[in-house]
Amino acid sequence: MFCLVAVKPSLEPSPMDEWIADPESDVVVGTADVALYDMKGCHVSPPVDEGQHLLYVSSMAVLPDFRRRGIARKLLRYAIELGNNLGVPDVFLHVSAEDNPAAVELYRSMKFRINDRPVPTWIQSHAKEEHTLLRYALPRVAYEREE
Repeated sequence: MFCLVAVKPSLEPSPMDEWIADPESDVVVGTADVALYDMKGCHVSPPVDEGQHLLYVSSMAVLPDFRRRGIARKLLRYAIELGNNLGVPDVFLHVSAEDNPAAVELYRSMKFRINDRPVPTWIQSHAKEEHTLLRYALPRVAYEREE
């Protein structure tokens, strides 16, 4: 499991400092829990077999005073980049469309769509029945096979 955290920048400069931090405090301002699963619903560690795993964002939160500053968007971008680097075909998350319209707007703007593909049944156990499963389809990479 990966936990992406937005915090005050370290003493070392980083290209991410502009968005991960509240420069006035040591407060964690946002998090995203991201897990790599096999198709049976077991947590696994990299490396993964092509097409045999998925990345699931199980939760994301940004402190109210830090919302609408791009923190959630950048945490999601990092999760998508992680999925791309791991070679998984999709990134999934659940959302309560009725209770969280701001999140729905964010996910739609980032090209998450209502899932229209078969998924393992265990994935539904990660959310309430009324939550909607969204999928971000990662670009397909042509893998070179050794002969």
